Amino acid sequence: MAWYLERVMERVGEDPVVGDAFRGVTHLNSTVGVLFAPRVVRAVLFGQVAPVLSDPGRREPGRHASRPVAG
Repeated sequence: MAWYLERVMERVGEDPVVGDAFRGVTHLNSTVGVLFAPRVVRAVLFGQVAPVLSDPGRREPGRHASRPVAG
């Protein structure tokens, strides 16, 4: 488990998923279990995870809906 926590510490500043989970634990707003949530584990082991879009109409930054070209 020490290797996992070392990896968490490496990713805290680089990955918002890991950083948010870690800050929640250190500020006593969350239990240690959040560091082992599937989304956090995936980010720790494989790198940054794409954001969850809770609103189907919401788009990732930089991505725009196609607009018809007036002609």
